[in-house]
Amino acid sequence: MPIRIETSGNKLRVLGRFELADLRRFSAALYSLTTKRGYEDISLDFADVSGAYPAPMAGVCVEALTLQERSVDFRLAFRPSQDSLGCSAIPTGLTLSIPLTIASRATRVT
Repeated sequence: MPIRIETSGNKLRVLGRFELADLRRFSAALYSLTTKRGYEDISLDFADVSGAYPAPMAGVCVEALTLQERSVDFRLAFRPSQDSLGCSAIPTGLTLSIPLTIASRATRVT
């Protein structure tokens, strides 16, 4: 399935397989929501992503961290697979929605 990135209100929805080549379109959509439209509370909906690689997801984290420093809050929605949670009792169609906070500084544990 080709990637689709949609926005509606303060929601940015990603559908399909999210790859590194799609990061620029994701960033442009996020820029539009925050800078052009002025939203400060963004919902990132990855519930219909069929696959995502670490590199583009790292880019998503960098974008979120940069915007959090400008007081933009995020909520992340995703649909976990049975394999990712190590559990075979996940209801079909379950979507989790959590506040997304990315620490900007490492905490040293002693």
